[in-house]
Amino acid sequence: MKHRMSGKKLGRNTLQRASLIKNQIRALFTHGSIKTTHAKAVALSSLAEKYCHTAVKANLTSRRALYDLLQDRHWVKRVESGLLQAFPNYNLNFLRIVIIGNRQGDDAQIAKVSFVRPITFQEIKTKKTLKKKND
Repeated sequence: MKHRMSGKKLGRNTLQRASLIKNQIRALFTHGSIKTTHAKAVALSSLAEKYCHTAVKANLTSRRALYDLLQDRHWVKRVESGLLQAFPNYNLNFLRIVIIGNRQGDDAQIAKVSFVRPITFQEIKTKKTLKKKND
C-alpha cells in the first residue's frame, strides 16, 4: 500500500535518492541554476521551495535548516542574504523549470532548474581585526 508516500523513486534506493536530491539542491544554491533530467527536477523542486521559504524567514531556525543542507556557515550567510535581496516579500514560487531538450544518449528530457529572479551569492565581508605594533 502507498499510504502517505510521495515522490518518485528515480531508480534508486532511499539513501541514494536522498543524497541525490540533497546534492542537487546544494548545487542549485551554490550556482543559481542546474541542468538535470526533468524527473529529477520535479523531484527536487518541492524540497528546494521549502528551503527557500525557510531561508526568506531569516531567523535562527532557518539558518540551522540551511546549515544542515549546506554544511558551511559562510554559504548559509551568502544564500540567506542573496534570497532576501532577490525575494523580499515572496513566500512561494522561487524556482522555474524549463525543458531544454532531449539528451542524445538515452533521449531523456533535460530541464534547467533556476530561480525566477537572478540571484548573486556574493561573499559576505567579515570584520578584520587590526594588529597593533609594539614600538
